[in-house]
Formats: sequence, structure tokens, C-alpha cells
Amino acid sequence: MWVSPERLQIKWVKIAPHIIDTILLVSGISLIIITKQYPLQEPWLLAKLVALVAYIGLGTMALKRAPTKQLKLLFLSLAIATFIYIASAALTRDHTPWSVASLQLTPVATVQV
Repeated sequence: MWVSPERLQIKWVKIAPHIIDTILLVSGISLIIITKQYPLQEPWLLAKLVALVAYIGLGTMALKRAPTKQLKLLFLSLAIATFIYIASAALTRDHTPWSVASLQLTPVATVQV
């Protein structure tokens, strides 16, 4: 993307993002159906799905639509940050995974003296 834009013209490189995005969306919808946790009832799931759509849009901007390298880098950075948010929301099952309340710390072991 930065060094050799001709690599973006390879057929599998053009197709792969569409396949990955489709798999992510189908996985999200399958999660809703299988677990019967609906987005309007579970804020973390709604936030995760909205972030997934944002991630796809940011990735599209980073790979194709941004006119300058600086904008491509900005959208790439935002897409990576969004991916980290999606993973954090999934692991903590909280729409604000950075909050102290979502960190469920458990003691490793207690030592009796």
C-alpha cells in the first residue's frame, strides 16, 4: 500500500477484504442468533456491531478511497484502533471496555502463613 501500490491490483488482494468483511458480518449475525443476545438488549453487542461496520468503512477508506497517503495512514490507524475496541468489547462484554468497572480482576492465589 505504501511502497508498491501495484500490489493492490493483484486479484486476490482485491477480493480478500470483501471475503474477510463478509465473514466478520456473518459471524456477528450468527453470534446474535446462536446466543439469542439481541443488540438492543445487550449494549456491548450493539457497540461491537456498530464498530464492525465502522471498521469496514475505515478499512475501505485506508485501502481505496483516501486520496493522500496521510489520509490513508489516518484511516488505517483508526481501523486498527476500532479493531482493538471490538476485541476489547468482546472479551469484557462491556461497551466501555476501558472503564474500571469492566475489568474483572480476580486474585490469582492466596497464601496462608
